Amino acid sequence: MEKRTRKLMNDILQTLIKPLLEKIIEYIDKNEYWFAYGTIISILLLFVIIGFLFSWFLNRKKLQKEIDKIQIETKEKKVHLLEKLQKLRTNFIENSKTLSIAIRLVIDSIKKQDIEGLRNNRDELQTLFFNDFVNSFTEYMEIYNEVYPTKGLEFIDDEIMPFLNTVITFKESINNRHILQLLEINPLEIELYSFNQVKRFLKNNIPYYRLYKKYLINKTLKEITSQRS
Repeated sequence: MEKRTRKLMNDILQTLIKPLLEKIIEYIDKNEYWFAYGTIISILLLFVIIGFLFSWFLNRKKLQKEIDKIQIETKEKKVHLLEKLQKLRTNFIENSKTLSIAIRLVIDSIKKQDIEGLRNNRDELQTLFFNDFVNSFTEYMEIYNEVYPTKGLEFIDDEIMPFLNTVITFKESINNRHILQLLEINPLEIELYSFNQVKRFLKNNIPYYRLYKKYLINKTLKEITSQRS
């Protein structure tokens, strides 16, 4: 493309300059030097203008190629992030189901008065909660925020609030007084720092004027981190 452009410019220059050079020679033969000088200056200005236009054209083509490249890379990145987001959401849903099953196993152990099974199931429930459930939600949340940076409030209503309610259910199950009495253990304490990334997401995505929503979320977080069983 650039070779054809250069050939076209050369053809244009030859077409324009040849008659001008002939005119200069004619002026010199007639001793009309001022006209010859004027024509030479005109040729120089023509070269400058054509050179500027040619440079602008090449830079514009180069810039357009870079823009096209960036757009392709952006689309590819968006597709990759969407695929990753879907996988993380699926993983979180699977962990949520597993957590529900683990809670039921704890309840079944109580009904059967199976102390050893209760102890094992409670430990397994605690491990699933911190290692899988919370971590998978945090990863899902971070990628969602990268893919949909303007839809934070929707994510809070559709995902974070159900997540926090599940956390409350987990805490109530694992710190059930009957369980604690049977196993002769202290209640599990959930620290607020376990939800630092969730808190950061909430802070960045809830407008300052949504006071009631902030109140509800803070109330839920306090309930989760309360040390009362």
